[in-house]
Amino acid sequence: MSAFIMNAEPIAKIATYTAALLNMGYNFFGMSAPESLHHALSGCRDKYGYYSDELIYNALYQLNIDAVNGRYHENYTLDSMEKYKPVTAYKKPEYTSTYNPETRRYNGGHHQIDKWMLEMSKRLACFCYQCDEDATYNSELFVAMQELERYLNTFIVHNMSAWANAKWGE
Repeated sequence: MSAFIMNAEPIAKIATYTAALLNMGYNFFGMSAPESLHHALSGCRDKYGYYSDELIYNALYQLNIDAVNGRYHENYTLDSMEKYKPVTAYKKPEYTSTYNPETRRYNGGHHQIDKWMLEMSKRLACFCYQCDEDATYNSELFVAMQELERYLNTFIVHNMSAWANAKWGE
């Protein structure tokens, strides 16, 4: 494996998404954040108890730095990296369902898969790959970020029409 320190913008996009998911959760995104992520980022809350995207950005960047420093015996520091600039790379997923007038019920609905979800999935995959080093792979934050990646990927697959149309129990 190899590792590199990611650019600031993709880490900022992950941080703003992560903070929003932790703060708004299922009611906004249609999916919940893993409990491990709440624990790993519990120190990234503001004085009102909300998760801070800037503090999350710093924690994520530090994890990436620790992985690279551990692999290559470098001495990068968070202070030498680009400061946080918020970048929003998500929006509320649209939910659709169809109404059957004969049964007067809604048929199973699903969230629409949007391009931002696939981009976030790829961004998380890259981030987790860069942080999968001896110095960090057992860290609470790394494990939680891997779980977030799995949660998002499961959400995407379960909301695909091909998945919804596949037979249950086959």
